[in-house]
Amino acid sequence: MLVAASIVAAAVATAVYANGSDPDQDASQALTGAEEIACAYRIVEGTIVSTKRTTKALEVWMTIAVDDWIKPAAETRATTRVLTGSARFNETRPYEPGQRVLVLVLGKPDAAVGNLATLYRGKEADWQRRRIERYLPEAADTTCPDFWRHPDRHDAPDDS
Repeated sequence: MLVAASIVAAAVATAVYANGSDPDQDASQALTGAEEIACAYRIVEGTIVSTKRTTKALEVWMTIAVDDWIKPAAETRATTRVLTGSARFNETRPYEPGQRVLVLVLGKPDAAVGNLATLYRGKEADWQRRRIERYLPEAADTTCPDFWRHPDRHDAPDDS
């Protein structure tokens, strides 16, 4: 029921913007593959070393042993720590130490909130890896769109 309501709300919001009600925003507000990589400040592949619940019920800190720093490519640290939604938040099976994951963190490295990592595992990680490899060259010359970098500068659709 909640998922259905979210889908309807997203469709309504997209329709409101698609009709041109806010000329400062793109009609779809979706990132292309290259833009998603351009907007990501961290993309890594590795193995979960540990997980730790936060004080917020639906968030988890994870330490990842990194095998491949995709972005930033020059990074050399052996591990990284990311904040992600819990399995309950993501409606998925729990993340466990030893699992291989591909991690994508959109946002700004210095942001205090809002930079939850997206984790992919199994076949989904394989698919995402191929997608990232396809768009990575284009992303090098792509700027993260203004609507994504500065969401506070845009009006939200009316509730009416």
